[in-house]
Amino acid sequence: MKKKGQGDTEWGVRAVIDGSATWGYSWAYMDTFKARTDREIFIDIGDNSWVWIADSISHEVGHSMGLSHDGDPSEEYYQGHGTLGDDTYWAPIMGWTNTEVSPYGLSQWDKGEYTQADNSEDDLSIITSKNGFGYRADDHGSTMATATEIDLSTTYVVEGNIEKNTDLDYFEFAVGNGQLHLKIEPDNLSANLDILAILYDNAGVEVARSNPSNTITAELNETLSAGTYYLAVDGIGFDDPASDGYSDYGSLGYFQVIALSATPPVADTNAPTPNPMTWLSVPTATSADSITMSSSVATDAEGAGVEYRFTGTAAGQPDVDSGWQSGNTYVATGLAAQTQYSFVAVARDTSSNFNETAPTAAATATTEAQSSGASGTVIYNTIDLETWTEFSIEIPAGATNLVYSITGGTSGEDEVDLYGRYGKWPTPSKYDCRPYEYSNEETCTDANPPEGTLYISIYGYQAASNITLSWSYE
Repeated sequence: MKKKGQGDTEWGVRAVIDGSATWGYSWAYMDTFKARTDREIFIDIGDNSWVWIADSISHEVGHSMGLSHDGDPSEEYYQGHGTLGDDTYWAPIMGWTNTEVSPYGLSQWDKGEYTQADNSEDDLSIITSKNGFGYRADDHGSTMATATEIDLSTTYVVEGNIEKNTDLDYFEFAVGNGQLHLKIEPDNLSANLDILAILYDNAGVEVARSNPSNTITAELNETLSAGTYYLAVDGIGFDDPASDGYSDYGSLGYFQVIALSATPPVADTNAPTPNPMTWLSVPTATSADSITMSSSVATDAEGAGVEYRFTGTAAGQPDVDSGWQSGNTYVATGLAAQTQYSFVAVARDTSSNFNETAPTAAATATTEAQSSGASGTVIYNTIDLETWTEFSIEIPAGATNLVYSITGGTSGEDEVDLYGRYGKWPTPSKYDCRPYEYSNEETCTDANPPEGTLYISIYGYQAASNITLSWSYE
């Protein structure tokens, strides 16, 4: 069990359970869990009960990992607090679970949160940082989106572990109309985990929760409508650590989900509505190469999600297909100019059957004509100092590769600056293009300019003569 080096994957200590009363007490070597020599811990069987032996092993392993005793001013081993006989009677592992007082209580790693604690060391931090290992990997997703799918047709549905006190384990399942009765329980042999269980519907709305005050087992017993639901399992605290409770700090460990009763889901064979699907906004051309459209918003009676698909055809052109998508709006791009396209839309649910609606009625739209392009040149004989010389051009829909530039003047003797802005005259602080060249050779480009007016201004940083403004688009 010794740690042989960096490549070693298994190490620890060996527990020797002594029934001979050789020592009369349990003991361990401190800080030996990852020692390079074999070390044992010795366990006295005490009253020979499983809880005595189990807690003794945990306690002495704690010493081997570097932990000290948890006590208070009156005793070296704090024996716990709470209501006698309840599962929530609590004691620290590095104190002592008095089996004569409350044999089935909760024992946990702690950090000295109880009243008059004489040891405030952070057990979990020491264990996971000084012994060659950290926390175990998360076994189930911690959100609805990453939930583990489970089948409630068997009694013992799934097992899990709360690895950290920040961990949540989510499970997804489907039920039919009727009763759901789940029991979520920790290990029944000296557990470390107190369980909070929360039931959510498919929209993430809380339906029910369970965390009884006198037991560490959670139980949900609800009448549900058919659909998809989510179960979240969390390690929880109880009341106030300073009185008769404990925080969620050490509420970690094993649990299992037991299905006492669950109504099987009925296979979903119904498509979403409306069926056939209908248009919310029929296809409409927005440029020479794009058409936008929206179907009606579909709903699924069984509570499943809904996806949408848009397909289009045009004579002599490749087919258009959005693929299945979550949104009900689609913009088809890369289309041929001045071409009529015919589109239909469908929806389907996200059940295992993927039930699909009949398509919408076909609707057509024709893309706009491609711009034939234009160009022009203006020569300004003089541009005065600190004045704006203004010019504008109209950019048609579908225009591409816009270029406008200035040249001319006398290098080193005069300088002007080019500004461009769509929709409004540019200012020193508001513009769409401002090249900032230290000469009169300045150019602005835009591969896909918007339809409308482009306002161009030339500012006389110095007085200048014979400045040429040129522009073009395709």
